[in-house]
Amino acid sequence: MKIIVISKTDYRENDVIINAISENEELSFLVRGLRNPKSPFKWLNTPLTCADVEFVEPNTYKHPVLKRASLISSPLSKDLSLDKMLCLSLVSEASIKMLDEDERPELYPSLISFANMLLTVDANPHLLALVFLAKTMKIAGFLPEINECVKCGAKEDIIAFSFNEGGLVCRKCADENTKKDLTPNQMKLLRVVFLAPNFAFTVNDALSKDDMVVLLLKFKEFINDTIGVELENISLLCNL
Repeated sequence: MKIIVISKTDYRENDVIINAISENEELSFLVRGLRNPKSPFKWLNTPLTCADVEFVEPNTYKHPVLKRASLISSPLSKDLSLDKMLCLSLVSEASIKMLDEDERPELYPSLISFANMLLTVDANPHLLALVFLAKTMKIAGFLPEINECVKCGAKEDIIAFSFNEGGLVCRKCADENTKKDLTPNQMKLLRVVFLAPNFAFTVNDALSKDDMVVLLLKFKEFINDTIGVELENISLLCNL
């Protein structure tokens, strides 16, 4: 079974419970002696590690017990910069906090794509984070309107984006109470981020880091207000 690691929990002495997802399900399994520095599976300690695993049969424990594992890829196969490490932590945090157990398997292809892009030299961690959060918001069912006016459905003469109102607002529907959360360039970035089919977009030198930081902080506020989740790693990433 191919899995990608989401998080881990210490369990008795040197054992660890690994929380992971496959193409079809979320699962937790026990790795005996994983906290021992000499463990042959110590690479499973890293979030977003991809592996092929097999479990002991029969099993008398509450969780499946790892019998065999082969490494497919690991974020630590290369030296990651601090901003990429924080991006990795943010993705792990968002995967756990923003989605329910039955929703997380939908993230599997995005996590695989993210993990591969994170290892590329030119990948921008701020863009990686934005695209991943956008995909996660879609799965969670909290998608702002990015294609037309959230009030009347007009596709032209859009002048504002309001997180409070849930999307784009046209000139006709805007009033003195409409909060304009984003500049025109930031609105364009927002649309591109939500419409990005994959993470290849995250290599782009033409985009402003300042705009990315603003959008990440707006995402943090929006996710907190709509889902009730505080993503601490967003602030850490934005402060670099």
